[in-house]
Amino acid sequence: MLHKEVELNTVPFYWTVLLGRTIRYAGYGEGYTEFVLKGKFENMKFLALYLKNAEVVAVAGLNVEPAVSVVAERFAEGRVITKAEAESDDLSWLKLDPM
Repeated sequence: MLHKEVELNTVPFYWTVLLGRTIRYAGYGEGYTEFVLKGKFENMKFLALYLKNAEVVAVAGLNVEPAVSVVAERFAEGRVITKAEAESDDLSWLKLDPM
């Protein structure tokens, strides 16, 4: 705007409700090399954490709010989510009950 370049710091975030189910995605997962799945697809409640170089770069979830929003907030703050955190059975940092 006004021919002035400014840095934009934002986190890609997508959400929708389809057939009564909430689907959310945050981050930029291009080039991810592995992912960690919490929950189960069959139960229609899961969180997929996409990793690149042992750090979470994106997250997708079905019916697991506020987890995706929590991850998006951490991305916005510039905080790294490690592979160890993603693989941990302790989901309290995601504000989730055990799945």
